[in-house]
Amino acid sequence: MDLNTKPILMEDQQAVERLREQYGQTCSSHAFPSLYLWKEVLGLSILLQPDLYAVKCTRQGKNAWFFPCGSRNAVREFLKEGMKEPDFTLCYMRPGDVKWVNRQFPGIWDFCPCPESAEYLYDVPGHRELKGKTYANMRTQVHKVEREYEPRSELIDRSNLGDALSVLEEWSRKRQEEDRWEPEYENVDVNALLLRKKLGIWGVILYLNDRPAAVTAGFCLSRDTFDIMVAKSISTAQGVSYYGRRELFRRLSCPLVNMEEDLGIPGLRRMKTGMRPVGMNEMWKGWQR
Repeated sequence: MDLNTKPILMEDQQAVERLREQYGQTCSSHAFPSLYLWKEVLGLSILLQPDLYAVKCTRQGKNAWFFPCGSRNAVREFLKEGMKEPDFTLCYMRPGDVKWVNRQFPGIWDFCPCPESAEYLYDVPGHRELKGKTYANMRTQVHKVEREYEPRSELIDRSNLGDALSVLEEWSRKRQEEDRWEPEYENVDVNALLLRKKLGIWGVILYLNDRPAAVTAGFCLSRDTFDIMVAKSISTAQGVSYYGRRELFRRLSCPLVNMEEDLGIPGLRRMKTGMRPVGMNEMWKGWQR
């Protein structure tokens, strides 16, 4: 098997999503919108075959790959070829992937968990209804926003796209002032909105007192899971960030939301944990002994 990769192009979307659905890969890390939008920041390229796709990630290492999605035979052949090369490592592995590799190649690989890459899963009906002690804090935040402001939300479309982009621009400006700005990340969110129709992304913009305050957007990851990949707020009012996310939750018919990884950032981890996840997509990495 030739392991040469090529750039990730929009025309690869159908093939990648077909393979992902066929082989039950439901993690945000492997979905085409995520791969396409993060390709430049993470240095992603793709090996795409009829029965497999594998993504190379230079941000993770010289010869690092997302665990491939495809038939077991194709994945086995990919690993055999990769193991002949120096510095061959695997990332974004599910626990089942780790067990399978250990069975196929006993005594050859070492693995460790990557909690910073684990994806958070949330119960949509729970966040829509906000009943009971589990959601007490979120319920307080929602009531505070409704009491002190005049919140309204709209689906993002051509008429309010400028407002949505202004939220992202203001968020980046504030980060720059705080010396926490990472300019290469800015284009990810902006492109998610600009390319929303091509990538199947949709979302909502939240207004407080008729002023743009927050943007939340994502895509259908599977039949039962929606992925939130853009979530930005420029209001300092308590509860606005959560209120913006919940406005999208309220429009969903699927039972689960994936809010992706926390990158090991303490504040992001506290926020995502505080929203009471009902599950996690655990992630691991592996390397040869």
